[in-house]
Amino acid sequence: MPRIQPGHSFTIAAVFGLAALGFYLIGPAVNPWVPLTALVVAAVSFVGGVMANRKQAALMVTSRPVRYGAYTAVLILVVAAILLLINLVARNHHYRWDLTEAGRFTLTQQTTAILDGLPAPVEAVVCFSPSSPGSAEMRQRFIDLLTEYEYASGGQLRQREIDPARNPAEARELEITTETTVLLCQGRSTTVDQASEEALTNGLLKITRPAAGRVFFVTGHGGRDPDDGGQDGFGLAAAALARENLEVSTVSLIRDGGVPAECDVLILAGLQGDLLSGETKMIREFVEGGGGCLLLVDPPGEDLQPQLDALLAAFGLRAGRNLVVDPLSQSLVGDILVPVAVGYADHPITEGFTVISYFPLSRTVGALDSGAGHPAEVVELVYTAPESFAETGLEVVEFDEGVDVAGPLAVAAALELPAAGEGQRGGRLVLVGDSDFAANAHFPQQGNGNLFLNSVNWLSGDESLISIDRAHSGPETVDLTWAESRFILVVVVIGYPLVLLGLGLNYWRRRRKL
Repeated sequence: MPRIQPGHSFTIAAVFGLAALGFYLIGPAVNPWVPLTALVVAAVSFVGGVMANRKQAALMVTSRPVRYGAYTAVLILVVAAILLLINLVARNHHYRWDLTEAGRFTLTQQTTAILDGLPAPVEAVVCFSPSSPGSAEMRQRFIDLLTEYEYASGGQLRQREIDPARNPAEARELEITTETTVLLCQGRSTTVDQASEEALTNGLLKITRPAAGRVFFVTGHGGRDPDDGGQDGFGLAAAALARENLEVSTVSLIRDGGVPAECDVLILAGLQGDLLSGETKMIREFVEGGGGCLLLVDPPGEDLQPQLDALLAAFGLRAGRNLVVDPLSQSLVGDILVPVAVGYADHPITEGFTVISYFPLSRTVGALDSGAGHPAEVVELVYTAPESFAETGLEVVEFDEGVDVAGPLAVAAALELPAAGEGQRGGRLVLVGDSDFAANAHFPQQGNGNLFLNSVNWLSGDESLISIDRAHSGPETVDLTWAESRFILVVVVIGYPLVLLGLGLNYWRRRRKL
């Protein structure tokens, strides 16, 4: 019978040791007994090799190379102990530095505010199947993200894992039908199929908020359509509201007999023409009864809007019959009729705003000159640059002293009525002199989407969703002025290639003379 040589024992030990390490690194996809068995075989083979070659082993232990190797091993163990101590300290005192400019790997203010205000413990169940393609990667993304949620919640949110294939009874009890999902439980439950902060936070909102809010867009006046996916539609805005756990619907005030009782926020965007007297009364009664109303009113052109003016005047507001002209926007967006916001008021809607927003074809808004006696204080939210002005003539776009209004100009305003009684909420109204800023073509740009969503959230009374930094959720872009774009075109696109071409031709000419 062939015998295994002592040297072969060490080879076998090395092979099975590396195999055990490899199986361990693969993780949950391998049965845990496999790396343990390989490790035992490696240990037995190593001990067997030493016992079968005792004399050579004794000589090796007392040799100079072995002593030096022992010193090195001791140093390695000391370094390993230091690293282990650092790891233990870091584990018990969790802190991370996010070095990205936009804080891409930091939970947003919205998420941390929601986690701080969790009314009861939340359990997150990570469900995965090792046999499913891509499941391990998705599982790890969920676990990494939920670890941040656990730390930020102060222990209010806990996570655990189950394998639906090995625990089918628990999977059925939790009504899990898909792999690699997270189930958040707090009396109610919901599944989250995407390993993203937005999806997880929306899941938390669904189970922690008492009920979803209802948002109604007013139809019948040729305004913006929440179901329209074109450039002028409000499809992106409606989708963003749905992600905020708000239910979006439409209503015709005349046909439906008034504002629905379940309405939390009423949006009138892009009114063409004027309201009917009955609609004016319905909207006024809705706001005075504690509802929230968002009015996005474009410049009227030649049309008169007495009913809209009367509605605004009832709350101490006005919308100018003018068009805002902003010379600063020529260098930023290439059009003087697209005023850019350079200042924001101290208000929950605009708190923490650090990015610009812009308003294609906007009119001015603000408080009535005689509105001081009105019970609601008007806050002018958004201001244009001092160089801007309100053109009232609309025939020739130039500033006329004594006729046009000099900047800075307000293009958005908000007010809150006093509560009618104890425990009730006063009505709220936000007025913006433009509806294009929230249309599909402009909603994702700069702070436009944030301004729209924050306005609706404030009107619905959900203060937890205000001051949300959504800037790093989308692609990072560089905004160039017209002069910077021309510089890049002339110097980089045209100049550098011409210089290189000239140097090449000069070198070729000199080579020909040799």
